[in-house]
Amino acid sequence: MQQKYWLSMGLMMSFGLAPLASAANPVENEFETSLSGFSCDRQIVGDAIKTANDGGGRMSIGIDNARIVNQAGVIIRPLSYDVRLERYKDLVFITDQNQKIGLLDLCDDAIVTAPKFDQISGFSSDGFAIAFTPTEFTALDASGAEIPPRRFKHQFTLSTFNAFPKAGWGDSWKSQRGLIPFSWDGESWGLYDLNGRTIRTEPQFEAIYPDRRYGGLRDDDPLYFKVVDGDKQSFIDSSTGTLALPFIFVEIDKIVAFGGKRYGLGSLGPKVVGRGKRINAYDIANNRFLLPLDSEFDQIRPIDSYGLSPRLWAVGRYIQDQMSLGLFEEDSGNFLIPPAAFQGDRIQWLRDDLFIFSRINDRSSAVFSATDGAQLTGYDQGSGYQGLSLAKNGASVPFHVLHNKMHNTFWIYGSQHTLILEGITGDDPEPRIENGLFVFTERPSRKRYEQRTTCLNSDYQIVGNRFDCNPELVGTSSVPQPEFGWVASLPCDHKMFNRKKNIAAQAHIDVSSTYCDSTGCYDERSLVDGDRSDEVGFATSWASDGQDGGFVEFSWRRPYQGMEQIYFVGSWQKRVENYKIEVSTVSGWKTVADVQKNDDNKVCHRFPPTDVSVVRISGTGSDDDSRRLRLNEVVIR
Repeated sequence: MQQKYWLSMGLMMSFGLAPLASAANPVENEFETSLSGFSCDRQIVGDAIKTANDGGGRMSIGIDNARIVNQAGVIIRPLSYDVRLERYKDLVFITDQNQKIGLLDLCDDAIVTAPKFDQISGFSSDGFAIAFTPTEFTALDASGAEIPPRRFKHQFTLSTFNAFPKAGWGDSWKSQRGLIPFSWDGESWGLYDLNGRTIRTEPQFEAIYPDRRYGGLRDDDPLYFKVVDGDKQSFIDSSTGTLALPFIFVEIDKIVAFGGKRYGLGSLGPKVVGRGKRINAYDIANNRFLLPLDSEFDQIRPIDSYGLSPRLWAVGRYIQDQMSLGLFEEDSGNFLIPPAAFQGDRIQWLRDDLFIFSRINDRSSAVFSATDGAQLTGYDQGSGYQGLSLAKNGASVPFHVLHNKMHNTFWIYGSQHTLILEGITGDDPEPRIENGLFVFTERPSRKRYEQRTTCLNSDYQIVGNRFDCNPELVGTSSVPQPEFGWVASLPCDHKMFNRKKNIAAQAHIDVSSTYCDSTGCYDERSLVDGDRSDEVGFATSWASDGQDGGFVEFSWRRPYQGMEQIYFVGSWQKRVENYKIEVSTVSGWKTVADVQKNDDNKVCHRFPPTDVSVVRISGTGSDDDSRRLRLNEVVIR
């Protein structure tokens, strides 16, 4: 009987039998996985190290039997280390046979940090990583060198590295603007400045927690770190290293950015039966609490008004197990709507000056105007209103939209909340600009195949008849074309693939950081793998691991001539909410788009053909995960 034998790649190499890659035998077909995107003509390939199958499949987290190959697939040499599926610029995380971790500079072919640590966090956007031994930790710079003059102490259990009992940084410890918590004995904590190699705050606190940066922040805004002293909490100003207020909070829930200011939200006292938790908000810049100190509320949170005034807060208290919400105006210090007047579980800002009240008892919601209190819609049960903005990407398109998600029906409003088009049935209410007209595509009935067009001029007037408009025949009025920071915006050409290729896959890719969890790493290779699905997961997505979003850069050796369109896909339910797209041209960096409160998961920007050498996309995620930038695919033509 004929016997069959299977030879591993490692065994074949030991006999000199391993085939080299060729055009007919590309390297990606020879090996299970690879790590690429380096600045030199190299990548790492090998067998995949995978997690156990917990029912959702096995996930690749590293490379075994690793080899260094060039872009042609020719093997340069094998590696005697396992490799983590994560890199920082040209640095690779390597693990020896004793499971100690170090760093390899792939392009210089040199070990810059010997494998001697039990854990090394990913690099933060400011170029530092935190490395741990069982009793000590230190910081590494981008050259792999230790920064502090001596190592710090900790009392963490590295086998349960996901839950730090004291400092609360978790296993993704990252420096924030070069600041990290440190301790000489593992019990008292302060702040250490890695850039200045100096102590910012002397160790004196039981624990320090990072500034989670809820809400948008400018780069020059100070950070605030929550600190614990016994049963009281406060926060310190990163710029001075001193307490921003006395230890008065029993528990600080979060520190938020709102309306250009920072606030600490938390409880001033324990929960007492029949009374509120004394939740309050502390205005750090003006050194004051928003509500009286004896207020007894169970909830306070900012209502994002998208830069408009006044600053409004949802304030509520439980009454007989039901939340009673009100609307508080910060500038006047008064309630626009008293909490006792409304039974509901949330107040949500939509767009412009609209907000939605949701009622608990019948699960209904209605839309109101914040300027005059006018009720724009009835309390529709299960309506699920969602505000959609047609003032996209800085363009002056004078529309906003209310969307009934249950029935997929839209209402188009103009200025002063004037209802223009009622009950549009369709999938997308966004108009296109054609021959000087705003052209809406509608379905006059529930029949999906039935498509009609309705045209509006710049005075919000229907041109011709509703459901019956040919913009090529009637387009005469002038609709201003929206402009971005440096070029006029052009309508996206979704058939551009017929005449121009996608050059993103040919670019060198740099990212601010890469998020990894127990299942794997959200590697930047997913950005150019051709999969445009919006599924969430490291198999389809790249995600940053910073505290304030992240960035990705696509660069080419020579400027690409005539670039004119950038398209990207986000992750489902974790869209890119705030983002900026910049390009490097012969005359310097230019801004293509600067978008806040984006609602689209698939984004496209087109501009006049321009010679570009670098494309940079930076931003933050949605409210529930704003610290990470997540992208599934980027197409550049």
